[in-house]
Amino acid sequence: IMMGTILNKAPETYVEMSPDEKRVTTHAPEKADTETKVSETNASESATTNTKDFAANASQTAKMAAGTTASVTGGTAVSISAPQVGILGSLSVAGEGGGSGESVFKGNMRIIGNLRVEGGITVTGGITAGADIVAGGISLMNHVHSGVTGGPNNTGKPVG
Repeated sequence: IMMGTILNKAPETYVEMSPDEKRVTTHAPEKADTETKVSETNASESATTNTKDFAANASQTAKMAAGTTASVTGGTAVSISAPQVGILGSLSVAGEGGGSGESVFKGNMRIIGNLRVEGGITVTGGITAGADIVAGGISLMNHVHSGVTGGPNNTGKPVG
């Protein structure tokens, strides 16, 4: 059944209903609008949108939920823009293909809790600590030196 075949030529804009395929298809060469108070799409298996560009606009709240895994993939990049971005749960960052890569954070970073680094650290600026730093079991604030003698002599290595 095709609605829109009033003219003597094939219509450009029409709604096609195929009861045999249990399918409804809307054909519009330029734009198709739906205006309603509430709109829902319920698909028991899957729902797919194929298009060059896609936008979902919400004047208040936009939500996406998945029962197990939600995935966003960008061919070149994925961008999130907001005055504040919150992530609940553990965060894992990997390079392309899951391998090693480089993460760049611009601006200040504040970590509330402990930081564990598995690998080396290179710092190009200063380091300021509000508490003691312990390296190899030797306290930076409370260590003593061996071989202390007066005059222009150097001390020995720090002693734990």
